[in-house]
Amino acid sequence: MDDAVDTAAAPRAEGGRRERSKRDKLARIVRAASVLFSERGFEATTTQAIAEQAGIGAGTLFLYVRSKDDLLVRVVLEALGRELDDASSTVPAEGAVAEQVLALFATLVAYLEEDSGLSRAFLKEVLFASDAERPAVQGMVDQFHGRLGHLVNGAKDRGEVAAEVSPSDLAANLFALFFHVLQLRHGGHLPATDVPARLRAAVELQLRACQPARRATK
Repeated sequence: MDDAVDTAAAPRAEGGRRERSKRDKLARIVRAASVLFSERGFEATTTQAIAEQAGIGAGTLFLYVRSKDDLLVRVVLEALGRELDDASSTVPAEGAVAEQVLALFATLVAYLEEDSGLSRAFLKEVLFASDAERPAVQGMVDQFHGRLGHLVNGAKDRGEVAAEVSPSDLAANLFALFFHVLQLRHGGHLPATDVPARLRAAVELQLRACQPARRATK
């Protein structure tokens, strides 16, 4: 019986080591791409340079990602995930929901402004993400919806949002407004200085439509 257990455990241990090695190698690739995209820009960075920076062969790179475009999506999604976590921890616990939502958006806007060229390429690619990267894109959208939904639930508890409003639907609408403004900004149709005012106008208009109906006074 003991021999059978040992025999079964060996392949599992080997499989675990292989999986850890794959995860570590992918993490090196993502870090290398992040550094080079920042230093050289997305267009000027080659997959050969990324492979060299990661300490792997150029052919090995494509065992982990299908293209440089896919790698861009992965790099920015990971960074946005970290920024979203940081932003969520700094959103004021008290105050109007509009201010909470705008505080969340402001952190991500600031990150994307650090490298507008990279952000422009990302926003273009993320709309047509490959099958390989689509689950990660959806995961980020779901995470964002969840954070916004949490803020909406708090607003409902405070009476700022009508009881019949679906938190998930309102969160999706707020995210869509945010993404639209990002497209305008990084598509060259909106100056950076106008982004805060455009976001505020859109968010406040959406939230006003979701306020509880006022009771008529006699």
